[in-house]
Amino acid sequence: MSRAVVVVVAVLVALTGGVAPSSAQGVEKVDARGDASARLDISRVVYRNLPGRASARVVVPRLVRDGTTHLVLANPGSDWAYVALVRVADDGTLRTRFVRSSGGDVQRRSCRFTAAWDARANHVDISVPRRCLKGLRSTLYLQAATGLRQDYAPPARRLPQG
Repeated sequence: MSRAVVVVVAVLVALTGGVAPSSAQGVEKVDARGDASARLDISRVVYRNLPGRASARVVVPRLVRDGTTHLVLANPGSDWAYVALVRVADDGTLRTRFVRSSGGDVQRRSCRFTAAWDARANHVDISVPRRCLKGLRSTLYLQAATGLRQDYAPPARRLPQG
């Protein structure tokens, strides 16, 4: 492979995050601007449904290192869901919690998922391993949100596993 081809492939991977926005394993959703306070206003989300994990990159242009972000993971049309919550503590560290929610009943579950909050790059990443998603099928409903007065991003209603 020529050096020029390697450089082009590397640039494409960097620009797309390794996944085309509408591929089976990932989809990008654009959210309306101005429907939440600036520090909570989601502009877009990239959802991914991979064999080993389900994830979201939540982009908030005026993101500050403060607040809460969460990712809902469910079977399409289901009345229950898992929710991965990420909160920035006063000392700047991230606090995570994983719950199962069903009709107002919320039960804490054990799950070691990863989260990264990057205010300089204006995004929050949440990635949940498949082993935590007992009872969910390979096609998922995913939705990200921010804050107490939440800005809900458009969901990926039926994202097949890639």
